[in-house]
Amino acid sequence: MADALQRSLLPSALPHPDRLAVTARYLPAVAGTQAGGDWFDVLELDGGRIAVAVGDVVGDGAPAAAVMGQLRSSLATLLLAGFSPARALELLDRFATQVAGARVSTAACVHLDPESGELTYSRAGHPPPLRLDEGTATYLEAGHGPALGVSPAGRRPETVTTLPTGATLLLYTDGLVERRGATLDDGLARLATVATSHRSAPLPALLDEVLADLVVGGADDDIAVVALRRLPEALHLDLPAQPQQLRRLRAVVQHWAEEAALAPPASRTCSWPSARRRPTPSSTPTATPTHPAA
Repeated sequence: MADALQRSLLPSALPHPDRLAVTARYLPAVAGTQAGGDWFDVLELDGGRIAVAVGDVVGDGAPAAAVMGQLRSSLATLLLAGFSPARALELLDRFATQVAGARVSTAACVHLDPESGELTYSRAGHPPPLRLDEGTATYLEAGHGPALGVSPAGRRPETVTTLPTGATLLLYTDGLVERRGATLDDGLARLATVATSHRSAPLPALLDEVLADLVVGGADDDIAVVALRRLPEALHLDLPAQPQQLRRLRAVVQHWAEEAALAPPASRTCSWPSARRRPTPSSTPTATPTHPAA
């Protein structure tokens, strides 16, 4: 029953917009149940834009999942109605004060235009998104305000930046980076290191490797993570059917794949381990539908 509850409260499918690859994972902390208080959403907006939301309700199990479902649905409605990330979180603030168990929940909200790369984001007590671009891992620390329901009358900050072509954005809940006996800064540093080392992998493999490296022996807390990768424009070639064109074809495709972060630069070799580590059975991520485009 808990499994059915959680499935009904999380997206049944992810959008597949032009110039954007999207993948998500959800991993509950409570053994024997898929219900928890973490959530994510990926929504298609007008004008080709995408909204992404990730949130975390205090607690776990079915009670947290019930609160999560209300917050997730409310935030999705606000985003689909056209509100900006900051304004949507401001209105969700007010709603959180009316829902038992919703105060001090956290959320991060993003608007992304896949064509221009314009990225607008706001956070309510939530860990910062991680941007991976050309070997550099950068936490988007701005746009940060208090957790939901703490100061519902306050204005929330919002920041605009860019997600370059080929760059990857990770949004996640704190279960991915918080560990007993370690500081949050330690957890953020580990995530940046692990994600950077797998930045050239397709998104499903990237998330699987991150979970395998960071979640050892089972999750202490629920984990939700969403990965976005901005792709270059579709590749169209019109070449003569001549053998001498093969070299040019390979070069053009290699350049496109590198720009899309689908392949390492030709000057480097890519060494894949013969046997990859996976999470233990108790921590195997429950995969929502993924898109193999990147």
